[in-house]
Amino acid sequence: ILIFLVQRFGSGRIGGLVGPLMLGWFVVIGVFGARSVMANPQVLQAFSPSWAISMISTSPLMSFIMLGGVVLCLAGGEALYADMGHFGRRAIAIGWWFIVCPALLLSYLGQGAAVMANAEAASNPFFAVVPEGFAIPMVVIATATAIIASQAIISGAFSMTRQLIQQGLLPPMRLVHTSEVEGQIYLPAVNMLMAIFCILIVLLFRSPESLASAYGLAVTGVMLMTTILFLSVAAIRWRWRPVLLVVVGAPLLSFDLILLASNITKVPTGGWVPLLIACVVLVLVATWRRGTRLVNRGRLEDGLAVQSFVDRLKEEPSERLEGTGVFFTRDAGTTPATLRKLERHVPMLPQTIVMVQLHPLGVPRVPHQHRLRLEDLGAGVWQATVRYGYLQRADIPAAIRDAIERGLPADMTSTTYWVRRDQVSLATEHHGMARWRVALFAAMLRNAAMLPDQLDLPPRRTVEIGMRSPL
Repeated sequence: ILIFLVQRFGSGRIGGLVGPLMLGWFVVIGVFGARSVMANPQVLQAFSPSWAISMISTSPLMSFIMLGGVVLCLAGGEALYADMGHFGRRAIAIGWWFIVCPALLLSYLGQGAAVMANAEAASNPFFAVVPEGFAIPMVVIATATAIIASQAIISGAFSMTRQLIQQGLLPPMRLVHTSEVEGQIYLPAVNMLMAIFCILIVLLFRSPESLASAYGLAVTGVMLMTTILFLSVAAIRWRWRPVLLVVVGAPLLSFDLILLASNITKVPTGGWVPLLIACVVLVLVATWRRGTRLVNRGRLEDGLAVQSFVDRLKEEPSERLEGTGVFFTRDAGTTPATLRKLERHVPMLPQTIVMVQLHPLGVPRVPHQHRLRLEDLGAGVWQATVRYGYLQRADIPAAIRDAIERGLPADMTSTTYWVRRDQVSLATEHHGMARWRVALFAAMLRNAAMLPDQLDLPPRRTVEIGMRSPL
């Protein structure tokens, strides 16, 4: 519970606090392992593949089953891969090659040496290499580091969720940048869900031995999907030749498929949990993607070019109300749907119309002089592009004040912000998705972070126009 409570402070601060403890952990297990290796140096023969080949040839079935446990030696690699978005490739590579990998190799070799010296050590080889008198401190340190190690999974989940949101595969959520590093983020909703499910999983499995079945299948599944996605990028984006894809992909896929197959046997004893979670996430992602596409298709069909809208206002002047209306658009060349609906149902438009397009940039902060681009389109219509960095919020009222200073004929006291709120009717017939998926999409839409919340628009001067979209 504590590890989830401190997430709001950011992975950078958490790393600075617990990093020395993790460093000490790897140094200690490396030293204890090296001590055991020096006592039984013949264990270094383990680097020779002849032993593995001999075992596979004499006991193929047993070797296959053992892979389900051996794969846990690789657990954590998938979390490092996901965490590159938080800390960068350089930090992950240095940490792995100079600290983690050498320490783990020495620890595993040391445990093997202890078992070779005393067969009874096989019951608990890790503590067999711990000198007498250090057992209790190692239990304490191991427990602390095991909890801290989950930070890699948590921060990786934040990164993956953010990427899904950016790709339009999940609804918008509240996101907090915790440092100048773009990838170091905090998603309160994801943090809360992970905390709840982690507690439920602990209560379900009750012991790390039974949890290992679920973890092993999850790790091998991630490894296989990573290889498939890597080869897809190599083929589509990098345009690798088929021969190169086969040469690189065949050994990787073979390795991953063998490990996954060895863990399939663990589905009844706990491997079903990651499969169930994966199915739930897949349904959510597929439903949100399909639903938003259907909604956006309706937007495009109802779209009107901004220039056509301005030309019509010039040719057919309509009665205008005093004040300023701010309307938001995703496409600078398309008239906002809220403006079209207002014109259609209340044929009186504001005297000054400002179409705002939000333009987030991949930098921490955008200087004040570069945040706003303003253009007069005529007929009282203005186009505004608001740029902001990932450590900034798109302060629209401040942007309107800047626009007034640049010549926008508006008054902050008579400015109204018009925002679209998409809704899905469950009573009408839907042809784009099954009814249960429509209900699921409607629930996700209701709980998505709305634009007024993301932009801190003044509540008393904000009007939301509901748009019921047929799917």
